[in-house]
Amino acid sequence: MAFDMYSGTKKESIAHYEEFIFSYVNQADEFSELKRICESYYRDPKLTPAQSNKIVHELIHIKTLLQNNHEQKIVDRLLLFFSYSYLHNESVLCESD
Repeated sequence: MAFDMYSGTKKESIAHYEEFIFSYVNQADEFSELKRICESYYRDPKLTPAQSNKIVHELIHIKTLLQNNHEQKIVDRLLLFFSYSYLHNESVLCESD
């Protein structure tokens, strides 16, 4: 089970065991877009390309806080996905289990 996201031809997921990234979001005020995803996690949010661009910058910031390579790889996957959304002007549709 996971939080699935679709943008154009791309699909990405946040598995339940990867939800730890939201703990970083809740620790600081500068992650407004990621916090919005966290708060609407089970309501299947839709994100605009502009929101995806903001998320890219928030994920870059979170990546600087991480010490673990595994955690950084998860963030890298999400960076590529949200960058695609922004660069291709595609909204992100989300579905949670």
